[in-house]
Amino acid sequence: YFKSDQMYTAAGEFDASRAEAVPNQPVASSIRALNAETGALRWEYRFPPRARSYVMGGLLSTSGGLVFGGDQTGLVALDAGTGTELWRFNIGTWIAAAPITFLSHGRQAITLASGRAVLTFTLDGR
Repeated sequence: YFKSDQMYTAAGEFDASRAEAVPNQPVASSIRALNAETGALRWEYRFPPRARSYVMGGLLSTSGGLVFGGDQTGLVALDAGTGTELWRFNIGTWIAAAPITFLSHGRQAITLASGRAVLTFTLDGR
């Protein structure tokens, strides 16, 4: 991320910072779990490198020990204790928002807005 030289005006769009890929370098993102007391890395899940995009959705952790995150078009569920990938779904378009969770008819659901779609998955627990 870089500080923007753009000056604020009352009219128009304003971004106080911007993100750019380093020229001629692949872009990669990861999910990292840190020890809250020491800051030490507990585990890291790396998404595959890509050419230019820096789009990555946010994260969701559940009390059931799952972490959901998205990068580019892949939504993953990870084991919160180990970072092991448990499930992956190809959304088909960029994921730029964090998933949310809620109960529906007694079942936990995960919902994600991506592109022009809203997708909802239910957790089976079996």
